[in-house]
Amino acid sequence: MQAKITKRNVDALRPGQYIADPEVRGLVARCLPSGAISYGFRYRDQARKQRWLPLGLHGQITPDQARDLAKKRAGEVADNRDPVGERSASQAAAAKTDRGVYAGLLYERAARYPAKDKQFAPTTLGNAIRRFETYAGDRYQLDSQLLWHDLTAVAPPQAVNSVDQARTNVDFFVCLLYGSATTAFLGIGVTAVGDANIRSGLAVLMGVLIAIVSYRLAVIATDDWDAAVRAVVDHGRMGVATAFGLTIPVNLTDERYMWRAVNTLVRRHYSYSESRDIPAILQRFRGSDPMDGNGLNSRDIPSTIVRHAVPDMQPSAGDGDT
Repeated sequence: MQAKITKRNVDALRPGQYIADPEVRGLVARCLPSGAISYGFRYRDQARKQRWLPLGLHGQITPDQARDLAKKRAGEVADNRDPVGERSASQAAAAKTDRGVYAGLLYERAARYPAKDKQFAPTTLGNAIRRFETYAGDRYQLDSQLLWHDLTAVAPPQAVNSVDQARTNVDFFVCLLYGSATTAFLGIGVTAVGDANIRSGLAVLMGVLIAIVSYRLAVIATDDWDAAVRAVVDHGRMGVATAFGLTIPVNLTDERYMWRAVNTLVRRHYSYSESRDIPAILQRFRGSDPMDGNGLNSRDIPSTIVRHAVPDMQPSAGDGDT
């Protein structure tokens, strides 16, 4: 029915009844089956579709406040706006943002694992470290553990120092983890021999809490370690290639093939490398300018050499292990 929306009229409503205010067109107060009274603004959008915009519940807002809100929404409708549509779009954008944040958090967590399932370690911290131990092998087929000293010898000092600093941060939290765990075990031991007191209980509680926090911080600290190791690999591999008298080819597939040969040359004794024609393969990576586009293409390698060399240069679960 039509009646001015006042506190008295609103309080008199029963479930299923409503009041449409004659002074502010579209302002409605209706009593829900639960007995709660809801204020809303009813209007038609540009497509002549009837819309209902909730304004609030009676008790949370007053009739006068509902009237002011309805007047504001009526002005928006007069300007050819759609308050309900705008609210839905805003909520959809907020939900999309929330999904994006959630996806980002999932990606951040997934980024702390190695690229291949068979490289997984049994612990979160182990996986966080394994991911950058296997980075060079996954990206370039370069065994960074085998050639680590070569990489650090030619990588920019800033990158090498960053690795040392990041590793120190992780070591600090690991030491804190072991120290707090030891404290907790000592507290448990004191309690077990029947000498339990508040101090031993606090020792156990604080030891466990600090151990959990330390472990989490150690995992997070590996992010900087990962970035530093990647920088050493990305910038240092060119210097390592030069040290071996090699030129990095333009094609990444050819570069990966070259590093597989280098891995075998460094890991195995020379007679074994000769039996796999590794010297002949590496000879083809010498003396070409990587910028002139005339570097080695893997198609230039005789098929007999490829057949002999490939069996020993298949990467395993390790970091570019051949």
